[in-house]
Amino acid sequence: MLVTELNMCIENLVGKRQALENAIRAEIEELDEDQVEARERLLLQYGDAWRNHQINPGISSVKQWLNQKIQSGDSTGDTAEGHM
Repeated sequence: MLVTELNMCIENLVGKRQALENAIRAEIEELDEDQVEARERLLLQYGDAWRNHQINPGISSVKQWLNQKIQSGDSTGDTAEGHM
């Protein structure tokens, strides 16, 4: 009788342990997925920042060229490389 009760308690504890292990495993998988998503977002942000860094000098050059054209009163539409 005592052995039977002991076996039932052990089975109960084993079941609880398995449930906890499954819950922990699910949490770890969710955290792993979140980490992958966070890395992807970070890489996209760095990529956007890099593209902006590459584009901004070109935009500045165009703005400078337009300002020079406006100040000189030139409305021919010539580009720095030649006629369009």
